Amino acid sequence: MRRYEREGVFWEVRVDGCCLITRFGVVGQKPREAVRELADPTRAGSAMDRAVAARLGEGFVEVEAATEGGRRLVGDSALEERLHDHPDDLEGWQVYADMLLQHGTASELARLVALEVESAASGERPGMATERAGLSSRIFEEPPNETSIRTRFGFFERVRGVALPGPPDALRFLREIDVEVLEDGTGPAALFEALRETPPRGLRRVTMSVHWPEDIELSWVDVGRFGLFELCPRLESVHLIGGGIELGPVRAPRLKQLVLETAGLSAEPLVELARGALPRLEDLEIWTGEAFRVPVGVPVAEASHVDALIRHDLPNLRRLAVRNCRFADAVVASLLDTDLPARLTHLDLSLGALTDAGANALIAAGPRVAHLSLDVQANVLSEDAAWALQHAFPTARVDGQRAWEGMDEYLYVAVTE
Repeated sequence: MRRYEREGVFWEVRVDGCCLITRFGVVGQKPREAVRELADPTRAGSAMDRAVAARLGEGFVEVEAATEGGRRLVGDSALEERLHDHPDDLEGWQVYADMLLQHGTASELARLVALEVESAASGERPGMATERAGLSSRIFEEPPNETSIRTRFGFFERVRGVALPGPPDALRFLREIDVEVLEDGTGPAALFEALRETPPRGLRRVTMSVHWPEDIELSWVDVGRFGLFELCPRLESVHLIGGGIELGPVRAPRLKQLVLETAGLSAEPLVELARGALPRLEDLEIWTGEAFRVPVGVPVAEASHVDALIRHDLPNLRRLAVRNCRFADAVVASLLDTDLPARLTHLDLSLGALTDAGANALIAAGPRVAHLSLDVQANVLSEDAAWALQHAFPTARVDGQRAWEGMDEYLYVAVTE
C-alpha cells in the first residue's frame, strides 16, 4: 500500500483487482479499513488516482511505501523532495545516508550512498570500487533479460528495457525510463502498474522504443493505463506508442512534451488533456488514427475532442501536431477559430486525411498563419492544392500525397495498422 501522512493522521491506499482498499486513522493507533468495489480494475485504478490527488490537495505527504508484511525503506519526505529537485546535492545525499543509517534497516544502502557521495566529492580511493560492487550485488536484484540500468547514489537513475528491476525501493529516485516493446508486441501495461504502486516522484522522462520485425504492427501493442502524471509531478517528457492508451487524470505542472502515437485513439486521452493542467506544455503530438482500431464499445477520438483541446488553456504551446488524423480539415477549422496560431511556431498535420478544403482554409488565413513551419506530408491533397500550399508556405513539407477519389468512404489515414 502507499502511505500518506499529515499532522499525525495517516491514509493508505491500494488496488486489488476491482477493489479500492483504503486504511486510515491516527498514527500509532489501530487503523480503520474501507473497501470500495468498482466495475473493473481500470476504474479502480482511476478511483485511486483521484483519491491520491484529493489527499495531496489536502496537504497529505507520501512518506513511504507500505506492505502487508511490514514497511519498506522509510525516508524523510522533505529531504527526498529536495533531492528530486537537486539530484547533484552532495550534502543532501550525505544527510540522506546518515538518516538511513540511523533508521537501522538499510545500513548497506546507507554505506553505498555514502561511498557514492565520497567518490563524487573527492574521487576514487583504493578498494572503493570493489566495495561498491559488493554492496550493489547484495542490494540490487538481477535485472530482467534485455533490461539495462544506470545507478547513482545507490538508486536506479535510468532504466531501459521491458520490465522494472528490483527491489522496488531502488526505483525511488528514478529519473528516466525507456520502455522497450517485445517482438511479440507485449506492451508496458504491467510496468506502468508497477510504477503506480511505488511512484518515483522525481521521474522526468518516459519514452517507448519499438524494435520489432516488419510483421509486427503498431496497433498490436497495448499500452494500457499510464496514470502517472499526478503521481510523478516532475514529468517533463512522455512518449507513448501503441493502442489502448489511457492517460488518467492529467495535472502535469512541468510537462513540456507529450506524444501519443497510435493507429486508433479513444476519446479518453483527449478528454483528460482538455480538462487537465498543462501550464508548461510546449510540444503536443497526437495521432488519432482510425475508429475501427479502437475496441468496440469504447468512445473514439472525434473532431469535437480535438476542438476542446485546442481551446484549452495551453499558454506555452509552440508545436502542435495532430497527425494520422482522419478529420484534419475539422482540426484546421477549429485552429483558425482560436488565437492559438499566433503562439505556434510549428503545425504538423502529416499522415492524415487533409483535403483541398483544409489546405484552402490555411491559405485563406493568410498572415495569421504565414509564420508557421508547416508539415502536411502524406495527406490526400490534389497536385494543385499541394502547389498552392507550397507557394503560400515556402518551407512547407507537402510531398507524398496519396490518391483519393473524393468520397468519404475511401478517406483513410496513412497509418492504420
